[in-house]
Amino acid sequence: MRHFLTYSLLAVLLPLALTSCLKQANETILVHDPQQVPFITDKRWPRELLELFGEENVNFGDTPPSLDCAFVSRHRYAATNLPEGESPAIGSISPVIHYHRFTNQYIQICEYQGMNSSDNVRHIVDTAYVTGHDSLFTAYWLETWTTSGSPTLAVVLSGSLTGKGVAHYRYGYQILGYADDDIPFNIYPSGSVFVFQSPDSLSHYAPW
Repeated sequence: MRHFLTYSLLAVLLPLALTSCLKQANETILVHDPQQVPFITDKRWPRELLELFGEENVNFGDTPPSLDCAFVSRHRYAATNLPEGESPAIGSISPVIHYHRFTNQYIQICEYQGMNSSDNVRHIVDTAYVTGHDSLFTAYWLETWTTSGSPTLAVVLSGSLTGKGVAHYRYGYQILGYADDDIPFNIYPSGSVFVFQSPDSLSHYAPW
């Protein structure tokens, strides 16, 4: 009878112990659930864009700095895949002012908002990916503009955070395609790549 009670008690306690262990294991998995962050070499960011952007300008690493900031940039044309004469000359400076804001970052994923002084249309991206280490970062995302033709772009932005702004700013994009069937004749074709860098030493923080 004593052995029967002992076995009965074990039969009750063992499932409870296993359930407790599984619960703890599940909780650990949830706490350390890895983010689904695609590599910047994913086919969604074309090789041609990355080649013109320059691998030396991409900051790798899974511990990027916090990008909870807004800053303003000017653009000097650094590279393009368009023939000479079909885009502004390399080295020329665009008169358009660009505004950037990163918010709600969690490890390597954040939100991005962009705007420029030409159309004043705010572009909102729910998911931007970030790599980097120390003060160095590279952010990359896909976005669709509401401008003529509704183009979808693959975008890369790099720099180094300082106390006053973003140093070594570099920004590039490739037009992946247009959503509208009626595309104006005077816009850049699908596949066009543009890479810019700051003509100044610093793209200053500025709330907007």
